[in-house]
Amino acid sequence: MSKKRQNQKNKDYISIYGINGAVEILNSKIPILGIDLLGGGIATKKSIIVNNINPKLYKVRTLEKKKFLGIYKNWRTQGIVIHIRKDIVKLLPNLENQKAPSCFLLIEGVEDPQNIGQIIRTSECAGIDGIILPKNRSGAISQTTL
Repeated sequence: MSKKRQNQKNKDYISIYGINGAVEILNSKIPILGIDLLGGGIATKKSIIVNNINPKLYKVRTLEKKKFLGIYKNWRTQGIVIHIRKDIVKLLPNLENQKAPSCFLLIEGVEDPQNIGQIIRTSECAGIDGIILPKNRSGAISQTTL
């Protein structure tokens, strides 16, 4: 595979870091591309993680500490990283013929990705139907946000 094609392939997924995010992904129907585990790490000692991993459905790598930290050096992973392929950006639906009311949240001027992530999680709990982020003056949806 050429380097250019490999780079394009690598941009097609999102990585979820940490135990809580991993549990949510493992309990959802989101297709998992692969999981990286830190051998002997916190995540490998949690039954809620270990019992929900299915190596028959996706690639699971258990990495030694030096290699794991070499890949995820600046991330708080808690010993687990899940790679998924999911389109998280969608266009607004046509709501003309919808009978039930909808509730959308418009986020403007929030540039810190961690703040955006907290708003997204809180909105999910509050039953918000969708979140609108403008192209300008808004933080990007990134691995830090999720």
